[in-house]
Amino acid sequence: MIKEIIDELTETEKSLVNPLLKAKVLANRLGNTELLNWVDKELKGYVGTPPKYRIVKTRMTCDISVGGMIYKENTPFPVLFLNDKELQNFFMQFDIKDGIETIENYFVGGNDTLIKPLGVDFDSIITQHLQKNNFQGRVHNIQISSYKTEVIQCLSNVRNIFLNLMLELEKEFPDVEDVSKEPQDVKEEISNKITIIMAENNYSTGDGSNIVSGSNNNTNFASGKNIRQNFVINTAKKEQIKTVVDEIREFIESNDFEEKDEAKLELQRIENQIEKDQPKGNVISQSLGALKDIFTSVTANLISGPVIESITKLLSSLG
Repeated sequence: MIKEIIDELTETEKSLVNPLLKAKVLANRLGNTELLNWVDKELKGYVGTPPKYRIVKTRMTCDISVGGMIYKENTPFPVLFLNDKELQNFFMQFDIKDGIETIENYFVGGNDTLIKPLGVDFDSIITQHLQKNNFQGRVHNIQISSYKTEVIQCLSNVRNIFLNLMLELEKEFPDVEDVSKEPQDVKEEISNKITIIMAENNYSTGDGSNIVSGSNNNTNFASGKNIRQNFVINTAKKEQIKTVVDEIREFIESNDFEEKDEAKLELQRIENQIEKDQPKGNVISQSLGALKDIFTSVTANLISGPVIESITKLLSSLG
């Protein structure tokens, strides 16, 4: 499957959707949540801030009036009169949040410009911000847009980092053709390698959070083809984990938030480990770290304070 994905990614005229779907199957068969989450975000789109490779440059224009008379039309927006860095970024950056298939069809109708939607009172609000920095005039008909070439570059970025990941896997596991037929230890080895590659190359699942190879550096990864180093979970620690797992499960079942399905997958991963005679501490720590990231996300952080604290304490004790 890895070779199939590589073949499709190297044909640049083909859509990214099919190789992403194959990568989703690969991630499911390996039980690798990091890859699964990244693929899902690329397919469905990002809710919060997208990764940097999905942020493109803009063209900013407006009309300027002075004393009620039009002074300039369709002129570059005076962004340097904005003191607020966040507002400057809003004008200068275009977040491409949609799923890959939607992005690939942005310009099907022949248009080559992407327009950022703005509120009806936007001109008035921005004028007030400009005038606080001694801007003499008012702005009207503000337009923030980006060109087709920028979007094409965004898609090229996705293809490139995706291809790099698959090429690294092919290099490490050249004889693996169907991961579903591999023994469990090989699956875990491949999964661990995926996580390492994604962490080392700063893959992001949006909202400013990068994939990490172990929470708070508690997980020690081996190099090459060695399976990452594990640590022992004794009986007392197992009971402590079960208590926190119960708290996490209750939180997930009692609340609605954007990443609920992802949280369920991580919880299931932990539960699978604690049912074993010799749970793998590194797997548990990794999933706890992922859950902590999920619960501190934009859609969940208002209601998840206590469970985040419990996870943090448990991660510290596992270190």
